[in-house]
Amino acid sequence: MSDAHRRAVVADVPRQYAGRPDGDRPVLGVTEPTRSWRDIDTAADQLAAGLAAAGLQPGARVAALLPNCVEYVEIMYGVARAGCVIVPLNTRSSGPEIERALRFAGAAAAIVDERFLATVAPIVAAVDTLPDERLVVLGDQTRGRTGYAELLAAARPGQLPRPCEDDVYWMPFTSGTTGVPKASLVTHRALVEQWRVVEHEFELRRSDTMLVAGPFYHSLGFLFGLSALFAGGRLLVHPDFDPGRVVDAIEHRGATVMPAVPTMYTLLLAELERRPAALASMRAVVSAGSPLHTATKLELLERFPGAGLYELYGSTEVGIATVLRPEDQRRKERSVGLPVRGAEVRLVDDAGAEVPPGTPGEVEKRGLLLGPRYWRNEADSAAIEHDGWIATGDIGVQDDEGHLSIVDRKKDMIVSGGANVFPAEIEAVIAGDPAVLEVAVIGVPDPVWGEAVTAVVVPRPGHELDRDALVQRCAAELADFKKPRRIEVVGELPKSGAGKVLKRELRERFWAEAGSRVG
Repeated sequence: MSDAHRRAVVADVPRQYAGRPDGDRPVLGVTEPTRSWRDIDTAADQLAAGLAAAGLQPGARVAALLPNCVEYVEIMYGVARAGCVIVPLNTRSSGPEIERALRFAGAAAAIVDERFLATVAPIVAAVDTLPDERLVVLGDQTRGRTGYAELLAAARPGQLPRPCEDDVYWMPFTSGTTGVPKASLVTHRALVEQWRVVEHEFELRRSDTMLVAGPFYHSLGFLFGLSALFAGGRLLVHPDFDPGRVVDAIEHRGATVMPAVPTMYTLLLAELERRPAALASMRAVVSAGSPLHTATKLELLERFPGAGLYELYGSTEVGIATVLRPEDQRRKERSVGLPVRGAEVRLVDDAGAEVPPGTPGEVEKRGLLLGPRYWRNEADSAAIEHDGWIATGDIGVQDDEGHLSIVDRKKDMIVSGGANVFPAEIEAVIAGDPAVLEVAVIGVPDPVWGEAVTAVVVPRPGHELDRDALVQRCAAELADFKKPRRIEVVGELPKSGAGKVLKRELRERFWAEAGSRVG
């Protein structure tokens, strides 16, 4: 590998591939690849020139409020080429949330899809750092604002700044499942290092076609989508997760790799129950975001017998920490694997001392970090760092071979009758019931127990849920104090745009209902 490739910054990727003899090979699209490397490289140059002409200096923050689309990928590279910082915004955010994000980031420009213009336009007028003329609209309905296509067409590419590998490029907001979102600071170097980890761990190759249906505003979509292109492969981007369209992409477009969160796989498996399909093209099924329930894992292994199942663990702050490889899936069902090459993982107690194998402790990572510093938040940045180790806020256990299992989020732990209860353990048991589609376990205030273990369950369509049977199932596999004392049946669980269950919202709902009883 050349030194130039080794030290590449984000914007170098399309330029390197566009300069090759096959630079006109289509590599990016929605239902099929339609954009070539040369197309992407030209668009990135044009956008960078357009941003520079609008007065943006290197380091300026550019907000993106867009669904997954091919233009989003061009924008990622174009912002990098301008030496600016991309700030992806959650497309499910409310107007006040968007305004807070723009103000907090100090956004100097914003690129938004036309469907969000009515919401964003009055917000921009109130944000001092964001002049109205720097509101760029993707789509035909620009309402007098600068159109994305117009900006590219008018651009006159010239000399552009070359960012350094330690310059900040990506500022993703954390998912906010445990509280107020924070924005991580990710450098070119850190992102390129993570692409190399993905390329190595999942053996990405030029012949691969990766399907990304997770949103680009989430690290799963952003990190994996660009890693496929970094490896020279093809990328199909879906605007949202539609199980039927995912099956079509596998069956008719030859998708070979798919990253997704467990919730997506649950819905995909339900689709495959209704509609058998040819899935032979898939060679790698990647799960991230939260541990796979054993029942889901076993069904994935059955439905994709020719594909390797990989389960990874990580976060926006630490990047990818561990990977459980296909050969260990049945041998280590509840594990998320071993540390990736170049990284270290340890477990510590509340005093910061390492704990022995088999003992729960907080997971910390050192090496190959992604975004361990927060924008305008030195206190939280300092709070998670200890002598180069970054705390994840997750509780895990390592076995004698070093394989890591995630017990639960530290903040999700339930204290019932003085005993610590980790919801993930109970969720894994309940998820094994054939009548259960999804489950989330939370603690609800209780006058006797302090917190009562409460299972919030979504029944599988066409099945009748038996609450007593679920409790008995838990009693057969878990200690008595871990049994749910309440089982609530709901139509759906609240989720982030990335498909992660928002337990905070469940707690708010059921804590409010229980408040009068406790008081």
